[in-house]
Amino acid sequence: KIMGDPFALGGTVGDGKRPEDSDKVLAKVEYFPEFEGWSGPFTYAFYDTRLIRRSNWLLADLGEDPYGKHLNYSEHLLFPSEEVAK
Repeated sequence: KIMGDPFALGGTVGDGKRPEDSDKVLAKVEYFPEFEGWSGPFTYAFYDTRLIRRSNWLLADLGEDPYGKHLNYSEHLLFPSEEVAK
């Protein structure tokens, strides 16, 4: 249950309900013509996004400059076809 929370390790931006922070974004498959390939889920993205948000939160908490108040981080892989991306 805790890993289902994008902010399980802290780092909530605003009220924590931004669509771009949901795990649905990480599992999305879409075509990128500029790369002539398909973007698909990256295995560690579900973990890495939480770690990056926590790092951002800790930097801000320590009085240093965080990555940004409106940080939006995601990871994807580029695949040659839609079938492979799914």
